[in-house]
Amino acid sequence: MLYRPLLISVIALGLTACFGESYENYSSGPYEEIPPRVEPSLPDSGVVQNGNLEESTTEAIGWNGYANSGTATFELSTEQYYTGAQSFKVSIEAAGDNLWDIGAGPVAVPVEEFYTYHFSAWVLGTNGAIANFTAQLEESPWTALGSQQIEITSSWQKVAFSFEVPAGVTSIQLPAQLSDELNNGAVIYIDHASLKGEAPRSEVVDIPIEPGLAGWSPDWRSNTLSYDADRGVVIEPDWDNDDQIAMYTIEAPKDFNGTTIYYVLDIPQEFIDAGISLQPYVQQNSGSYDADWSQWVDKSSLTEGTFIISYNVASAPVDTQRIALQIKGEGRSFDPVENISIERIYYAEESGGSDVPLDSGWTVSTDLTVDYSDAGVSYSPTAADHQLYYTYAGPQNFDGSKFTFSIKPSQEFIDSGANIQPYAQLNSGTGEWGCWINGGANLTTDGISYECTVEESGAFDFDDTDSMKIGIQVKEANSVAPTGTLTITDIQID
Repeated sequence: MLYRPLLISVIALGLTACFGESYENYSSGPYEEIPPRVEPSLPDSGVVQNGNLEESTTEAIGWNGYANSGTATFELSTEQYYTGAQSFKVSIEAAGDNLWDIGAGPVAVPVEEFYTYHFSAWVLGTNGAIANFTAQLEESPWTALGSQQIEITSSWQKVAFSFEVPAGVTSIQLPAQLSDELNNGAVIYIDHASLKGEAPRSEVVDIPIEPGLAGWSPDWRSNTLSYDADRGVVIEPDWDNDDQIAMYTIEAPKDFNGTTIYYVLDIPQEFIDAGISLQPYVQQNSGSYDADWSQWVDKSSLTEGTFIISYNVASAPVDTQRIALQIKGEGRSFDPVENISIERIYYAEESGGSDVPLDSGWTVSTDLTVDYSDAGVSYSPTAADHQLYYTYAGPQNFDGSKFTFSIKPSQEFIDSGANIQPYAQLNSGTGEWGCWINGGANLTTDGISYECTVEESGAFDFDDTDSMKIGIQVKEANSVAPTGTLTITDIQID
């Protein structure tokens, strides 16, 4: 069952119109005329199958519409289109109880865990209608990974947002949620849905869960822990005490502040019915045993089955060594017989490498050569404005980003007196040119570190029709041409 396993009430699905009256009777104004056109090629939709809705003239392959309450019809339409000659049309006769009760969009969209994805789509329809575009899981609890809500107009407009895929998720759906009371009688067209992924810039660290549970303990509590190949760490309570603990001690103290720790749990319905809450925490392993108790997962927010806690460590000591989960049973209505378990605990930490790849993908000015080595990426400029840069394809959002360059000049380059200008520039023209490194005696062969912040608000949030260069160029000093070599050894992005 797609989207939500509720009773679906739909007048008609497929290619049959739901109303006997004309479309104009349900719209609040005329649409802009779109001249017929045939495009030689369609824009890339990333991992969305049939994102441009041109794979068939009889069905919207890879798309689906649903109405859990209210009434609506869904069809492939040639009436309006942004790319190609077709779009996905939704006609809403009556809104349902909740915004998500009527929706339409791509389904079974493949993704990779921990990747950052950039979604975009184009929408047109009845003026004043509401659409909440969402990326969400394909089964209960249908967790939303990202969304953007917009007010629809009679002109095509773009919706876009980014999100990160959590552990264990390999497929999602991308519905536009449309069941708003303002949408009664509205007609909405969706076209060119795109989803493009970006590999993680951090390494994922998993807390070991293995037979024997080495490193695990209930601390000083009287509950017991056992290993299950399917469920992980099973917490077997002693209900003579209200609280139960499962704790893992890492090898060395660590500052977890600013880190998000993910707990993947298996929760029985009994725990929810009994009214039991949960508390993730990190704690020192000696001394005063100070801990971060800033996050609480109330019983009212728990759901049966797989449940993921995103614990944002905010006020921990800088030398914590314990990662733990505490079951808070005070005030419970009865003692559950079934046990909660921890299937996985993980967090991301910086990999230590450059955020921008230094082993491929770089370009230099005409007649120059890119050199790759263990030290980084290098070039030997011979004139002012000679460039070395890496290109990011859209969609990306680098608004306000800080690029920290680590650069090593050769002694010959230092002696030439040339200056260095880190920069960012869109293919469409906008550039960040406010960064500058004075040359000559200000440089050393040991290298320098320089922070360049993209200041232009809104300019560097670009879509898949654009791209961005990030790199360096040289500026001659005293009319002397640069010589020697520059090596970029690292670029960090914040």
